[in-house]
Amino acid sequence: MNPVLIHIGNTSCHITCSYQIRTAISDLLSYEVEGSWFARKKMPYWDGKIRHLSKDNTFPAGLYGLVVEFLKQKGVPVITRDSRDVPAASCAFKMTTEKTPRYYQVDARATAKLHARGVYLMGVGAGKTFTAGMILEEHKVPTLFVVPDTGLRDQSLHDFKSWFGKNRVSDNVASDAPIVIANIQSLMNKDKKFFKRFKQLMIDEFHHSAAKSYQKLNTWCSEAYYRYGFTGTFLRTDGSDMTMHGVLSNVIFKKSASELIEEGFLVRPYITIYRHTLPKMQLSYVQAYDYIVKDQEFNELIAKIARKKIKERKQT
Repeated sequence: MNPVLIHIGNTSCHITCSYQIRTAISDLLSYEVEGSWFARKKMPYWDGKIRHLSKDNTFPAGLYGLVVEFLKQKGVPVITRDSRDVPAASCAFKMTTEKTPRYYQVDARATAKLHARGVYLMGVGAGKTFTAGMILEEHKVPTLFVVPDTGLRDQSLHDFKSWFGKNRVSDNVASDAPIVIANIQSLMNKDKKFFKRFKQLMIDEFHHSAAKSYQKLNTWCSEAYYRYGFTGTFLRTDGSDMTMHGVLSNVIFKKSASELIEEGFLVRPYITIYRHTLPKMQLSYVQAYDYIVKDQEFNELIAKIARKKIKERKQT
C-alpha cells in the first residue's frame, strides 16, 4: 500500500494519496449541518454536509492528529513533512506579578513546551488569562490575544498591561506592540498584512471559534507557529466541533471546576433544585444542553428565580 504524504503548515495540511484514501479522509472530515434538510429543498445539489478537505487536497492543520490516527487504524503508512519554522524568542517578556502561580498553572505552562498548539480546558475561576500570560512569557514571541467582546478585551488589557508593562500591550493590531489584545469583531476589516508579524495566536473563550470570523483569522495569522485556545466549555450543540478543532487542535490540558472546588481554589456552592417539567421525549446530553440554552419558558423561569434571590440579597 502506498503511503500517504502529509505536508504540515501553520494553518493547513496538504495530502498526497490515492483517490480511495482521499474519499475516506473526505468523509472523515465532514459533518452534516443542523437543519440542512430545509436548505436541501432549495439546493438539491448539496448533500447538507460541511467538508474540511478542500478540492486542492488541503485541510485545517488542527485536524492533523485526527487524520493520522484514522490512517493508522486503517493500516495506511504515513509520511509527514513539517514545513513550519519554530520562531526564535524575540521579545524580552518578564511577567511582573505578586501572585504565586498555582501548581496546575505551572503544569499548564510546561504543557506549552511540549505542544505548539492545542486547547486548555479550564473551569471558570481557574485563571485562564493568568495561564495565558505565563505561556506568553515562556515563548517570548509577538502575540495576538483574541477575545469575543469588548468587555473581555478591556479586562484582559488591564491584566496584561499590569503584568508586562503599558508600552508592550495594545488593543490596536496595526501597532508594533509585541502583545495585542483585540476582540474578534474589530479584526475583521483590518489589512491582512498586520497579522503576518504574529508568531503566536491565543484565543480566549475558544468555544466561539467555529464561527467563520475565527476561521478567517486562523488563515490570516499564517506565521503563527504557536496556537492556543482557552475555554471552560469545549462543546458545540450544532455539530461544528470539527470546525472548532480545525482552528487549533484537540485538548492538551484539563482542569475542571470540580477539581478546583475539591482542592479549595473555588468556594463550594450550595445548590437548590427547582422542578421543571421537560417535554416528553428522550434527550441526549447535547440535545438537553441545547434545550436549556434556547427554551424561552425555561429561561424565563431562571430569570424569575434570580430576581427573587436578588431581592433577598443572596448571591446566585
